[in-house]
Amino acid sequence: MTREGGTPGIAVIGGGLTGLMTAAALSHAGPRVHLIDRAESDAAHPDERTTTINAAGARMLATIGAWDRLETPPAPVTRIAVAEALAKAAAEKERLAQEASDEADRIAAEKAEAERLAQEKADAEAKEKEEADRIAAEKAEAERLLKEQAEAEAKASDEADRLAECARQGEQRRAGWRSGQPTRRRGTVRSRRTRTTS
Repeated sequence: MTREGGTPGIAVIGGGLTGLMTAAALSHAGPRVHLIDRAESDAAHPDERTTTINAAGARMLATIGAWDRLETPPAPVTRIAVAEALAKAAAEKERLAQEASDEADRIAAEKAEAERLAQEKADAEAKEKEEADRIAAEKAEAERLLKEQAEAEAKASDEADRLAECARQGEQRRAGWRSGQPTRRRGTVRSRRTRTTS
């Protein structure tokens, strides 16, 4: 590449920030510059990515008179983060949050199961207590009936003994009457007179 009059020109390959600054600086110095970029310029869809310029770049832009002609005033950089690291951190945070949610669900399920088992145990114990109370009541009722039966049997035995004694005494009196011997009745001695017929 030559400039008219035989002065060679300079070709700058790449129309990015570095290529543009290099081409502008060379053009400001005097030689003819050809900027070659494989991407076609698209003014309707400009590149909106954030661009940072260090102190050396700012001095270079100021030297060629471009710093004061920036459309947007530059702002200082207060924080630099790597996008990939942020993405990994966000993914890790989401993973940990999901694990925490899963763990919370597991704990809640285990708690619900424990409460269900505790309720079943309480119901079983209550049922066993009711059954034990019923058996105890039936046992007490059976013992009461056996006691009443024993008392009735004892009373019947006493009554049988009394009737037997009365029968025995009656038999003795009848035997005494037949033999003519005196018999004792109610504490009084009586003689049975034998009636004779002349």
